[in-house]
Amino acid sequence: MKAIALISVLTASALLLAGSITGYATYSEKPSTVEKLLSELFKFRGIKNSAPEIKLVYPIPNSKVSSNVTLIWYAFDKDKDELVYYVYIGESSDNMQLLKETRRTFISLQLEKGREYFWMVKVFDGKSYSSSEIWRFSTEISTEEVAKIEPGQGILYNWTFMLYLNGDNDLYSYAQKELNEVMQVNNSNVAVIVLFDGEKNNDTFLYVFANNSIKIPENEKNMGDENTLAEFIAYAKENYPAKHYILEIWGHGNGWLGVSFDKNDADMLTIKEIKEAIEKAGIKLDILLFSACYMGNVEVAYGLKNVTEYLVASENVMLATSISHEKILGEIANLSAEEVSIKLVEGYEYTRYLSSSFAAWNMSKLDYMIDKINDFAMVLAEKNYSFILNLRNETAFSLQYIDLYNFAAKVYNITGIEEAKEVMNAINETILAQYGINSGVGIYFPLPIYQSKYYQDTDFALATFWDEIITNS
Repeated sequence: MKAIALISVLTASALLLAGSITGYATYSEKPSTVEKLLSELFKFRGIKNSAPEIKLVYPIPNSKVSSNVTLIWYAFDKDKDELVYYVYIGESSDNMQLLKETRRTFISLQLEKGREYFWMVKVFDGKSYSSSEIWRFSTEISTEEVAKIEPGQGILYNWTFMLYLNGDNDLYSYAQKELNEVMQVNNSNVAVIVLFDGEKNNDTFLYVFANNSIKIPENEKNMGDENTLAEFIAYAKENYPAKHYILEIWGHGNGWLGVSFDKNDADMLTIKEIKEAIEKAGIKLDILLFSACYMGNVEVAYGLKNVTEYLVASENVMLATSISHEKILGEIANLSAEEVSIKLVEGYEYTRYLSSSFAAWNMSKLDYMIDKINDFAMVLAEKNYSFILNLRNETAFSLQYIDLYNFAAKVYNITGIEEAKEVMNAINETILAQYGINSGVGIYFPLPIYQSKYYQDTDFALATFWDEIITNS
């Protein structure tokens, strides 16, 4: 008990030593005596701890920024300990001074113009310290603030890429990796806006990467609320206008039931809410990209057919870090929406995850495909339900979904029904590019025991005969 008490006292002492500095303390790369002692004591008591990881974000190395600058970093702690940050800055790398202790991951400063600065951040999780790299930047010598591009200055980007990054769930660590990848991109013709929400309260941040302009709100957001999505899209559209817009919704997906589950608020976006959020923002997207499972199905596409030109999604499960943001954002500046949609699918190949069946949809062809599906359903209604169910079982890839093309092909090969062949042709016309073992077009067809009473209220079920087929009614 005495040893444990000693550890507690020393830990508190270390925090007091770091937090009570009102002047400047010089940064040293060598661990302090207190740090060494704490580390040895925890090892002696057999207390396991994963040291926190920390990375600097902005200003990027060797960049020139406004003298009114925000330093940004982020940290990850496997043990989910409370983190304290110590920010050091100076005009030489060997003489940086302690500027501030904080629990935030950013700090705004007014620096002298025309100077060179070095900075780094040390993080403490209550048991051990970690240090970031040392980065260098310089401030503009001009008397005007030229680094920040404020709303209303008339810049028109080729693309504005909006990433709705929901890590408020068990995907938090993967969401951080995605954010870190996006931060490495530097393309002057592409504005990148990211709304990131972590697994804790008050950890929602808005990152803007466009001509060095970055804004970070502090209030917690419900990523399952359509108003959050609508405000995010509207902000991007109004402040970073572009010739083309792409929205990526990242998180857990469950097909027509919804996407972007927010654990803290126990909420998720329904397809109707996504549609209404995009409409509220007063925009029609060039591309809607889902980095989420089970979103590449007919019901989702039909519900969103009027708010996007192209849809890119997986009909099955997909890996959390499947989209190569660094690659796609570095290449899209001068490409059309169709070309970008195809590139997203081509870039997915690096995952070698064939089960996902990732595909790009041309939404202008969707109504034709829906008509053919309805004709097919009406013919199927005349067939024996057991026969249909057996074919369903042969083409299902989950408890709830089947691959529509494979199902139609099975029916056509056995019965010769022409409407089945027309569905296959319509899918070929609608899908621009596909990667995986299936067609990329899923449709809801659960076993009877798993059927949802809410399905009949979807736009697709209301518009077609399909719900009567799967319920045998």
